[in-house]
Amino acid sequence: MSEIRLLGLNDVPAAMRLVEAADWNQTPTDWERIIQLAPESCWGAFVGPVLAATTTAVRHANGVVWIGMVLTDPAFRGRGLATGLIEEALHLDATCFRLDATAMGAPLYRKFGFVDEQPIERWERPRATAVYDPRLLAALAGDCQSIGRPGRKAWYFGPWVGPGLETALQLTIARRGGEAIYWDLFPTDDEAVVLAHRYGFRSVRTLTRMRRGAAVPDVPASAICGFEFG
Repeated sequence: MSEIRLLGLNDVPAAMRLVEAADWNQTPTDWERIIQLAPESCWGAFVGPVLAATTTAVRHANGVVWIGMVLTDPAFRGRGLATGLIEEALHLDATCFRLDATAMGAPLYRKFGFVDEQPIERWERPRATAVYDPRLLAALAGDCQSIGRPGRKAWYFGPWVGPGLETALQLTIARRGGEAIYWDLFPTDDEAVVLAHRYGFRSVRTLTRMRRGAAVPDVPASAICGFEFG
């Protein structure tokens, strides 16, 4: 038997074990941010004292509820834990539910009435020494910091909306010298794809953005803020 209850900050170490089992990039800080942002809609399925699965739902100002962090301990798969957690999330009042689905998760979401919107790709730049002249970068952007946030496996580039994408990318690569970098982008964004190739990124993973409910226009982002944040 399993029990669904809200997650608290004390559950972050157990939630990180699920992240590590899935080989995702989130950090304890990411989990803390989500739980503090939506304390009433971050759930865990517990089997005895063990956190076996998680799901979060974050409400956005445009009426969208974003479902993320759908994780199940491999030892507890096949027990319907993710199904129960998704049902909990779908009880929320929302104009539209959205999520980014893995190939494993997409069939489950389709059973709940989600439809495909568009693919999203994760591109990775392996660890490499930056080669950009810091004087040039200073002239371009003054004291601007690298864009993004740290991750468990790689620096995460994004979000980025509007002009100046290449400069933001150069700054980030220069200031995160020696680190791997992840970039989540829409493969239909020609500029982003060209720049990803130019600066040594390669596509390593594809997800499907899905929705249930009314279509809501996307902000035309060249780098999204993360699969877990939407």
